[in-house]
Amino acid sequence: MGGFGKMIVDLIIFLAASYFFYISFVGQPNYNPEFWLNNLRGELKVNVFNQEDAVDKLVNSVFWSLDNNRSSIIVLSGEVGVGKSYTSTILTRTFPWQKQIVFFTPENRMDVVFPEMTTGWGLVIIEDCSMDSIFHVLTMLEEQLEITKNKGSKFFILVMYTHRNELELDTLMSVLPTHRYYHHIPFKPADRELVRNCFKRELIAEDVMVTEEELEELVEEHMTFIPEARGHPGCKSVHTKVVGYVSQKSLQSDRDSVDIL
Repeated sequence: MGGFGKMIVDLIIFLAASYFFYISFVGQPNYNPEFWLNNLRGELKVNVFNQEDAVDKLVNSVFWSLDNNRSSIIVLSGEVGVGKSYTSTILTRTFPWQKQIVFFTPENRMDVVFPEMTTGWGLVIIEDCSMDSIFHVLTMLEEQLEITKNKGSKFFILVMYTHRNELELDTLMSVLPTHRYYHHIPFKPADRELVRNCFKRELIAEDVMVTEEELEELVEEHMTFIPEARGHPGCKSVHTKVVGYVSQKSLQSDRDSVDIL
């Protein structure tokens, strides 16, 4: 075989090896999921406060799908401001196939088309589900999974369901057993410790130092019962409140400086 022929053979061998490496370690993460899952669990444990059980169940659900090579519908349920959206953000940020992520809301569920994939997994995020939409959303998702299953595509589907009372939670629980593929991840209600941790995180991000007394005042004001919302907003709007607090302190500092002059 001449030099040119040997070069062609070596190139074919290199391309074949590269292809099998890609399929094994990039195209099919279920063969080696530990790195991603450990990273996901670590980020969730650090950033999603007081929801250790929910974090463990979520990571275990993802592992189950990878290990069984099956798509799954993962329903995150809980009150407002308990960490569901933050969990979704972290899962999205750490997902290995960034070009295979799509977002939808219940309002445009009829337009849902799962991404075409030749390798790996897809991630579908359904946001802001409620008592009125959850049944129709889950039915639509199952139909899509049946279509994509015939193509060999596999998906993690994250559904965010917010409930404000027992009736809305009972509605979810009555719907889930009738649907396949699902994993239910309940989030604990927001308590004072969770809200306090959220304020501390946002204050650190804004590089603001406060006394323990000032921190407790912020938490107490935020935890105040709001009749219209049927409960306090958990960690929702904490960032906005911290920004407003920083602005007030800055304004007060400027006024004090003027008074001194």
